[in-house]
Amino acid sequence: MKKWGDITQATLNKLFMTSDEASRQNYNDKMRYIANECLNLIANDVKPNVKSLDIEVSEPVIVTMDDDFLSFSDLPVYLDGEKTGEYKYYGYGKIKIYAEGTYTLYYNALWDNITEDDINNNNDLNIDTSVLMCLPSYIASQLLSQDDLQRSAILRNEFEMMLERLDLNETTDYRSFIDDGGWV
Repeated sequence: MKKWGDITQATLNKLFMTSDEASRQNYNDKMRYIANECLNLIANDVKPNVKSLDIEVSEPVIVTMDDDFLSFSDLPVYLDGEKTGEYKYYGYGKIKIYAEGTYTLYYNALWDNITEDDINNNNDLNIDTSVLMCLPSYIASQLLSQDDLQRSAILRNEFEMMLERLDLNETTDYRSFIDDGGWV
C-alpha cells in the first residue's frame, strides 16, 4: 500500500461502502485532511520520520533545522564520517557546530503531507508502508464518529492497536556517563 488509491480503497472497505456511497456523504472530500492529521499524530506520538541533514562547515555556526523538524534523534552526530562531540544543542531546532568539516545530523521529522498532486497522479507516497497501513482505520473511525459511534470506536481501537505494533527500532549508540561524585 504505497499509493493514495490503495489507502482510499482500504478505507472504503472498512466503511463497508462504495466510492459512490462515500461521495454522497462527502467522505471522499475529507479523507486527505484526516490522513494528514493521522500522519502528524503518528510522527509526534509514535514513529517520527528519521531524516539526516549534511552540512559543510568552515567556521563555528548555529544551524537551524528544517520546517519539518520535531526533535533531535538519538543517533550520533558525525563529523567527516566519525562520531563527534564538537557540537551543542542551542534551543529548539538549533545546534551549534564548532569544528570545520562535513557534519551529518539526524533528526525526527514530520511525515510528508499527502498532496492533491499525490492523489491526482496516484504517486507513490514517500512514507513507511507500516505507517500507511494505519491510515485507513483512523480515517474510517473519524468519518464515522458522528454517524456510528460504536463502529467508530471499534475502528479507533484497531488503529490504536496498529500503532502499538509499529516497529520503532532505531539503531542508537550506547550512552554513558562518568561519575565524578564517587558513586560506582
